[in-house]
Amino acid sequence: MQINKIDETEHSSIFWAIYLSNKKIFNLLKEKGADLSLTLNNGKTPIQAAIETENADLIELLLKQNVYIKDEYKKEVKNLKNKKIKNLLKKYKII
Repeated sequence: MQINKIDETEHSSIFWAIYLSNKKIFNLLKEKGADLSLTLNNGKTPIQAAIETENADLIELLLKQNVYIKDEYKKEVKNLKNKKIKNLLKKYKII
C-alpha cells in the first residue's frame, strides 16, 4: 500500500482516518510516514479536514507535528463557532 496515494475519491488514507475520527488509524499512518501536510487537488490539507470535522484530538496531534497551514485558511478559522477548537488554535498561535 502506498501510504500517501490519492484514491479515486481524491483523498489519501490520512484524510479517511480524520473523516472517520479514527485516532488509532491516524496514529498508525503517522508512524508509518503518512504526509501530515499533504495537499489534495482541491487544496485541502489534513489540518483543514480535522478542523472541519471538529475533532479536537486530531487537530492537536496535527498541530504538535507543526503541520502546514495556509495563510488564507488561518483567516477563515477566525470565524469558527466551536470555542474548544478556537482556543486550541490560539494555544498553538494559529489565530
